[in-house]
Amino acid sequence: MAESDPSVTVEVTVIQCRNIKASRGDGLLTSFVRVDFGSRSQCETPKVSVTDGTAQYGDTPSSFDIQASSRPLLLDELAHKPLVLSVVESVPKDKKAKDEKSSVVGQTLVSLMPFLQGETKISVTKAVFPSGHQSEDTSELPLLDVVVCLSSPVVTSDEVQSANFASIGVNSLYSLPDGWQPGGTPYHFTVSLPLPIGKSQETTVAIPHGQLRAANELESPFRRWSYTGTASGPCIYKPDSVIQKTQYVDENGELRGASDIPFRMEAENQKARVTWNAERKCRLDSRASQTLQSMIAQSRVWPVEVFRVPAPQTGGKAKKEEEPQPSYHGVAYVNLTPLLYPGVTTVRGAFALQPYLDSEVQEKTKRKIGSTLEVAMRSVSQAGTRNIASAVRKGKRQSNTLPSSKAGLAAASFVASEAGDPIAEAVESKSCTEAKAYTDAHTYIVLEFSLDLPLIPKRPPDLLAQLVSDYIPPRSAAPKRQVGADEAVNEFHTQVSNIAACVLDEFRSMFGEHLARDELPHSLEAATHRRRQLLYELNTSGKYYQFKEQLKGAVVKVVREKFLRTRPLVDEDELHGFLSQLYVYLSDEMHRSLSKTFSLEDPRPVPPPVTNTNFLKHFAREAEVNENYDKAARYYQERLAQNRNSRDHWYDYGRFCLLVHNYEKAQECFKEAVALDQRHVPSLLMYALVAAVEERHDVAETFFEAASSVDPQNVNVWTVMGLYYDGVGNDVNAEMAFLEASRASAIKAKAASESMGMSEYSREHSEMSHHTVSEPEQTVTIPAIETTSAHTLTNDEAEQDIMDKSDTVTPTQIKPQQQGTSYTVESVVQQRMSATPTTFQVISSPQVPITDTQRSPTASPVLSVSESIFLQAAYFLLEMQATQWAESALSHELLQPQGGPSSPYYIALAYVNMQKKKYDDAKANLNEALSFDYQNPDTFALLGHVSYLTGEMEEAQQAYERVLDFTSEASDMHTVYLRLASIYLQDGDFSGAKHIFLYACKRSPSCLAWLGVGIACYRMGELAEAEDALCEANILDNTDTEVWGYLTLICLKTGRKVEAEQAYKYALKLNLSDSKLMAEIKAAQRETGFGDPSVSYQAA
Repeated sequence: MAESDPSVTVEVTVIQCRNIKASRGDGLLTSFVRVDFGSRSQCETPKVSVTDGTAQYGDTPSSFDIQASSRPLLLDELAHKPLVLSVVESVPKDKKAKDEKSSVVGQTLVSLMPFLQGETKISVTKAVFPSGHQSEDTSELPLLDVVVCLSSPVVTSDEVQSANFASIGVNSLYSLPDGWQPGGTPYHFTVSLPLPIGKSQETTVAIPHGQLRAANELESPFRRWSYTGTASGPCIYKPDSVIQKTQYVDENGELRGASDIPFRMEAENQKARVTWNAERKCRLDSRASQTLQSMIAQSRVWPVEVFRVPAPQTGGKAKKEEEPQPSYHGVAYVNLTPLLYPGVTTVRGAFALQPYLDSEVQEKTKRKIGSTLEVAMRSVSQAGTRNIASAVRKGKRQSNTLPSSKAGLAAASFVASEAGDPIAEAVESKSCTEAKAYTDAHTYIVLEFSLDLPLIPKRPPDLLAQLVSDYIPPRSAAPKRQVGADEAVNEFHTQVSNIAACVLDEFRSMFGEHLARDELPHSLEAATHRRRQLLYELNTSGKYYQFKEQLKGAVVKVVREKFLRTRPLVDEDELHGFLSQLYVYLSDEMHRSLSKTFSLEDPRPVPPPVTNTNFLKHFAREAEVNENYDKAARYYQERLAQNRNSRDHWYDYGRFCLLVHNYEKAQECFKEAVALDQRHVPSLLMYALVAAVEERHDVAETFFEAASSVDPQNVNVWTVMGLYYDGVGNDVNAEMAFLEASRASAIKAKAASESMGMSEYSREHSEMSHHTVSEPEQTVTIPAIETTSAHTLTNDEAEQDIMDKSDTVTPTQIKPQQQGTSYTVESVVQQRMSATPTTFQVISSPQVPITDTQRSPTASPVLSVSESIFLQAAYFLLEMQATQWAESALSHELLQPQGGPSSPYYIALAYVNMQKKKYDDAKANLNEALSFDYQNPDTFALLGHVSYLTGEMEEAQQAYERVLDFTSEASDMHTVYLRLASIYLQDGDFSGAKHIFLYACKRSPSCLAWLGVGIACYRMGELAEAEDALCEANILDNTDTEVWGYLTLICLKTGRKVEAEQAYKYALKLNLSDSKLMAEIKAAQRETGFGDPSVSYQAA
């Protein structure tokens, strides 16, 4: 259709109406159908007689034109105005009546939306609703067959593809001002708002006929048409538009906090309300969608106006001077920013109503056009309230002076303010006097804005998965396969075994009878004779050549794969040398194969590795705490050597690379983790974070979106994504991400509270049905074992000997020897410590696994799910060594309305300063945390760490001992044990150090913990226990120089020359760097006269 011809011709063909019932008992004589569009009747069908309840109206179409001032307005008319079809019965006139009487049997509505989707013909069968129909059963209603046609499409195919449809749903107005009660003066309530329908054209959406209803009045579950024209009754409702009931926390509005829920529940269930339950459809072309997007991005909020007018009087009593005037003109500022989020199509929620002031509306919405009141009143008048338009015009004429009526106040205020007229203040004051009641009553309106297509398309999960696989191709974690030389040698072994089995079968067939009767002579001559007979049989039967051919292929593979010979040798000497080398090698491999084939003993089982991957991770995290990054890197690399197909191994190594600021290697590690599992959310998130640091924003956005699509309920994913968008200046996406994080956190908090309630219920019933009986401790006496050499002490008895020879003392019962004061604790702490088993498992024993769920030495404090999203993200980022990102999260925490300084905040800030080596600032932060919570063991543990790192050992000792006083443990107990025990070692309290180190071994064994036990026992002269502990340490890590150094001292003390020299050799080979320990070893060597083979000692 051309732009210059904003009209369209519609042809309506009413075919028949079935199941018509007469309004009177004598039957229906004639019937016709009236077609209305807008507020006018457009055409009628001929009157026909009704036969057997069916009226055949024929197939003659009736046509009419729909006109508008512009093409966008014409399409908007088709979008929100339906055809109204009224089935009318004609009653013959009686003798006294001059004209025929007619009454409406029922009405139905036909939507013209299919025309806006490119169709030219609508063929439907609609149920005809009588005006008083109340039942949900529609099987007995009359059915009307209708065909609506256009001569040509109203939109092109390209316009159909690019168009979007907006749906504005208005539910109800709640918490009404005082005095608004059903039964008083009837009023009509109207909602109006502007909406762009073209590049530079907008329309006013008016939704009239809001009704004041009582609290207990039932409502239809369906929405009605916003414009019904001449229709009334049940036909005005849309069966395909159901009012959605959502949780308050899932809304996008203003009143959805925990404190608002009781208020809303009371207002919506126990108080009167104004109800629309209407839906308005609008068509948006591509230019209108872009205009809407830019306007939302510019102002964020959208004005939705609400006003009321008295219902028009009927019966001829209305007077011109009593024309209805609009009042209670309010506005709700609806935040439509979520429509700019990728993939979001709906904004639903409750929005507070405020007095309408032009200046405020212009400031908040940045709109130059004033109120939509005048246009809305005109639309309402066209919809049936015809007296209202004149009131608006009258108010507009009076706008040059101080208006005496309430009509046109908004327009007068706008004009006066633009002209700088002092009347503006008086106009605005009078216009908001009544509307201020909305603020006093906390009135709010529930609205819903939805689009068929999102303004910002969201990439679907399958596309994101494809993009991730394009960046990082997936690879399967296939088991290792032997290829090349190993495969060739194994095939040679297989052929040798097969040939040996055939030769053995041939030997048994020749000499089986003698073997069965044990008559086979064993002399050398007899054996030689049997061998010759066997060889003769193999040669004469051809089996020898068969075996040779069978073995030839395997030998050729060995030559090619093992010796890398692919070309013939020309030089005779080189050929003979190679054949000799090949013969020796094949002979050795043949003997190995025959030994396996004819072995009479079962092969020894391969012992499981002493240190599995979980142990190695624990050792690596311990080395990180001690800032021994080279050893930590070696442990992580050993984990990868054991299993390179584990995503967790690569992920942990990448986290370590971030710690040492090796971003390139960290990126490769996370890339390997994603390649192994492309749905591993932590790896996707960290790869996106590294890409963001390198300013590869397209890659970062792709992986952030991929992580959020895999786990939409992950709080850290959404929060870190929001921090990223906030850093690059994308405020809309940042707001969206933080909103999703808040929702996910609320869901998790609710689930946690429910599970906590169930656990409390179960615990109460368990306590009621069971009595706790404390059993006395049992003392088990185990005989002492003899001391063995350092390289053989690997059994369980060695460790058990240490435990039996040590006193049963808890860490909080230790008395520092040098201070001379006893250290006592509360009895509940003693019970908690003494209730734990007094025996320790040997680390080399497979019965003591360390799992990934065990807290690492550098674990952060566990946060409750009720903590803010920024605190949760900050602790996660600190765990991942992303210090700058953690600082950004903490800065957002301070800006939160419910945020601000707290104990978890200051603890996280202390972690940040510790990672930045700002220990003074970290100590100040921890002191601030203590002012909020003085019973947090993590705070005292961190205070101990800070004092330990700054050399303040006395303060560190006091803080660590304070941690042991608490009934709850800190999240970093392993490091607390190690550092407290090391302080005891430095102060000479070897007994206290021994017991603390033993508790560290019990909690999470490591080489460092067993080394501490060994040093403490050595200093106390308990050489046997010291050697046992050092052997356990050596089993866990045979490259620790101090372990070899103290083993050297023990061997020197016990007079074992060979073992002392061997231990000393390993200590030198591994570069023992402790000068004091080396000097002590040298002194012991001079004293004993042996220990260093390179030195000649004089006889003592």
